[in-house]
Amino acid sequence: MTRDGSTSEPPAAPTLAAVWVVDLDGIGADAVDDLARRWLDREERSGAAAKRDPSDRRRVLASHLALRLVLGSWLGRHPAEVRLTRAACPLCREPHGRPVLDDPAWRASRSFSLSRSGDLAAVAVASGPLAVGIDIEARPPLVGADDLHAGRHPDEDAALAALPHDQRDLAALRCWTRTEAVLKGWGTGLGVDPAAVAVGLGSSPPPGEVDATPIGPVTLPEHDLRRAPWTVVDVGVAAPAVVAAAVGSNQRSSADDAAPPVEVEVHEVALDELLARHPDTTVIGARSG
Repeated sequence: MTRDGSTSEPPAAPTLAAVWVVDLDGIGADAVDDLARRWLDREERSGAAAKRDPSDRRRVLASHLALRLVLGSWLGRHPAEVRLTRAACPLCREPHGRPVLDDPAWRASRSFSLSRSGDLAAVAVASGPLAVGIDIEARPPLVGADDLHAGRHPDEDAALAALPHDQRDLAALRCWTRTEAVLKGWGTGLGVDPAAVAVGLGSSPPPGEVDATPIGPVTLPEHDLRRAPWTVVDVGVAAPAVVAAAVGSNQRSSADDAAPPVEVEVHEVALDELLARHPDTTVIGARSG
């Protein structure tokens, strides 16, 4: 009870999250293929098989190996024993939403997200009932600020226009990365117009540090979608990339909802280092040349 006699809720415990940025280079295609056959499920392998470029196929498979190594360590399971499925899409209710753990007990208290750009993957995990999304974009950006215009909210365009010209491409890439993280966390992906969601331009914290900002709430009547405030986290990394995570509730919002407090650990590691920590890595010596 406060001094004036009113009651107040204790502050919410922060959601504990971790972001892993994994360098996928250094592991040869034969080694990746061998582990993929043993560890990955059919959907993961078929997604890689759809890539025409052999290097892209290797990177996709390697990113899912990284995901399973992180999840397996987090859950105390062998990477091959981590069962994944898809949540229902919040727009059409079909089972092609965000990836989730197949075990209902784990699913209620654990969330994860995966992103890849070039030879880098980002994995985010979060404990508790909230969802998490992650996006990573390699630097220097392949596109400029003008190319990303269609995906920006008008408020973000105005903020971008106020920056010096030489800062706009990086700021636009940060903004896009933040937007992707939110939409992946929601489970809608680009089924929602990214320009309808204002996430801000964000910041570029030093490696190993994070900068968290609240966004929302967001109401999208055309999709009958209403989201409580989320927390968007700019993640500082030494790798040549921009990384953002987003954490929040996918329940319909109420007037009292607030963006969740989040504590984030940041890890940067090479895939061969992750594999070296696991006992089932007899192919680890097969490196790319």
